[in-house]
Amino acid sequence: MHPNDVKTVRSIFSKYALEEDGKERGAKAHRFKAVSIDPKKGSAAGYIAKYISKNIDGSDISKDLYGNDAKPAASNIDAWSATWNIRQFQQVGGPSVTVWRELRRLKESNQPEVVQAFIAADSGDWAAYVMAMGGAMLPRINRPWTCVNNCTNPNTKTGNNKKLI
Repeated sequence: MHPNDVKTVRSIFSKYALEEDGKERGAKAHRFKAVSIDPKKGSAAGYIAKYISKNIDGSDISKDLYGNDAKPAASNIDAWSATWNIRQFQQVGGPSVTVWRELRRLKESNQPEVVQAFIAADSGDWAAYVMAMGGAMLPRINRPWTCVNNCTNPNTKTGNNKKLI
């Protein structure tokens, strides 16, 4: 993120975090906490990897936030998310995981424009798939393919035809 945008982005995140029941006790202190990354301690990718591993199975984490064994804590987190049907991890802004999954289900593709993404998905190469879908920063509305339930009107809001998987 560009340093000039940090204050604005943090303000927006804080606003959304407190939008519902933001006046309840502890909301301001616990709903949103922005911390700048200290390169001496690691990277953003390292933090995310540790966070995900902690919540999947407690791998490589000895204690949770409260000093308890991390493995039972991870099991409790998994049970909680399953009970309430809450997706624990989801990327924001990247290419569609649904398209990736549908491409992986295909046996073959004869559509020349989809072959590159199909080969990447079929071989499990997420980086190549991202590039075939226009790169990491391309807005979702501009992605070359999407999945739809009803193919009767393949036109997007912009009026451009979008290829359907």
